[in-house]
Amino acid sequence: MKSVSLLLKNAFGYSLVNVLNAAIPFFMLPILTRVLLPEEYGVIAMFNALLGLLGAFTGLSVQGSINVRYVDRKEIDYPRFVTSNIVILFFSTFVTLLLIEFFSDEISTVTSIPVEWLVVAVLISGLNILIQFRLSLWMMAAKVQQYGKFQISMAVVNITFSLFFVLVMKYGYEGRFLGQTIAIVLFGLLGVVSMVKEGYVDLLPKWEYVVESLKFGIPLIPHMIGVVLIGYADRFLISKYLGLDATGIYMVAAQFGLGMGLLIDAFNKAFVPWLFEQLKDGRMVVKEHIVKVTWLYFIAILIFATLLSTISYWLLLLIAGEQYVRGTEALKWIFFALSFHGMYMMVTNYILFSKKTYVLTWITLSSGIASLGLSWVLIPIYGITGAGVSVFIVMFIRFLLVWYFANRVLQMPWFIVFKRNII
Repeated sequence: MKSVSLLLKNAFGYSLVNVLNAAIPFFMLPILTRVLLPEEYGVIAMFNALLGLLGAFTGLSVQGSINVRYVDRKEIDYPRFVTSNIVILFFSTFVTLLLIEFFSDEISTVTSIPVEWLVVAVLISGLNILIQFRLSLWMMAAKVQQYGKFQISMAVVNITFSLFFVLVMKYGYEGRFLGQTIAIVLFGLLGVVSMVKEGYVDLLPKWEYVVESLKFGIPLIPHMIGVVLIGYADRFLISKYLGLDATGIYMVAAQFGLGMGLLIDAFNKAFVPWLFEQLKDGRMVVKEHIVKVTWLYFIAILIFATLLSTISYWLLLLIAGEQYVRGTEALKWIFFALSFHGMYMMVTNYILFSKKTYVLTWITLSSGIASLGLSWVLIPIYGITGAGVSVFIVMFIRFLLVWYFANRVLQMPWFIVFKRNII
């Protein structure tokens, strides 16, 4: 019971942090939606989509290995392991920067993002992953307060500078880019300093650890590309078929979905350290306990999605304004899509624990391709609602597939607990 109590306490802590973190952009949303045109929001959406895509290549998806190896930190030279991951991040970001520079004109034409901001996007993508290193170490150590102070402070700096550049300096969407850039650069540097102070960084990497992290991360690159396709391909297609105006409206709807996504992420951050420690035990009674907690979570998240979808019109009207209520139907589908994303995050942890990440690779990549195909068909017919439907279908199927294969690599008593309770 003590371990469950600690899990719920940490989940509440991360939820509070994420709610506060999300509340700051939500307070900014009614201001920006009345200052920036939907077309300008469309450019911001494309910039965020590009950042998501770059995240698959800057760092080569090695950040998850820091979490997995944290439980073995007393058995390995963990500071050198973290340093090895930082070295991988540095070189992969540099190579990505060269590629973006080479294709900058073509990318700028497709995304409507100025060329100079493409270079900045690569740099802040790399720094953002460095920030994830820092946050992951606090998460695995269950240091909710440090995690929260860092996250909230970064969000405050981000929003403060964004509002200054947009409202005072009248820089339009580029003001939002500037605020985001300043915050990520500043807290990326602070993250490095704090990791050094806490002894998580060594002067020298270790080739053995570099190879280990690459073996963990490289198979996940197609997985990350799939995640980007699921999360952002619809925005590229909306821009192509419906214009930046519709892209901006869809982005605002997606931001409301992001609020739910942050709560999902909060619970998962608390769940992962607890789950990994429980799985090391290996006893059937412990596995049954894990499964019961997971089933309760599945039920709760579906109820939550239903409640949010019911009030989606009023959320958009009151917070974003009348010109954005066109996104209501899409938002309803997004809420339910995110509920299945939350379930997916719960079951994908078993695959990460078993280190058989190749399973995720092909499921997520195929799901991403399916998302691209569905969006290609549904958006021209149903508009931005078609994008929401596409995301829902893909999230649901991805959850079922990952759940099935997670149980293949690490069997859990998903249905035995029901049989025993009935008996």
